[in-house]
Amino acid sequence: MKFGGEQVIVSRLIHELQGTRRVALGPGLPQQIIPLLAQDTDWVDIAQTSDVAVDIAVVEALEVSEKGDLAVGAETIIDGLQAEKWIVAAPILRGDGETRIVRDCQFPVQKTGCVQLIVTELGVIEVGRVGFELRELVPGVASDDVRMKVRASLHVADDIARLRS
Repeated sequence: MKFGGEQVIVSRLIHELQGTRRVALGPGLPQQIIPLLAQDTDWVDIAQTSDVAVDIAVVEALEVSEKGDLAVGAETIIDGLQAEKWIVAAPILRGDGETRIVRDCQFPVQKTGCVQLIVTELGVIEVGRVGFELRELVPGVASDDVRMKVRASLHVADDIARLRS
């Protein structure tokens, strides 16, 4: 991850998790987020749980499809995890240089249609009825910078905002 990218993701996640009572955090996520959660937030380590229900699940995905399908690594077990909202938090490109944001997942899908939000170092993308919609951009990043790294249609919101920190 580029310098500062992890900080952008963590900062945006903290904003998203405010007021949340029960959060599940997947492996690969910046551990610095845990002490920043509100003191009354219960967090669950996805790697150490099987059947649990939470308000928000935050995972790092191998891929997310435009239908919200989620492909995670084989080491991440999410079968029994139930969440009202699923957020993918990760750099837009994987370590191999390939995008995580695709029309259809090439990796095995563990959960179908569950992802609602993707938080990257470049901006925030909602997954909804129009597929991927770019809702927020990091200052200094253009929508075309994000579009070039996505292997699917990407709608840019009419009211696109600059990423809140």
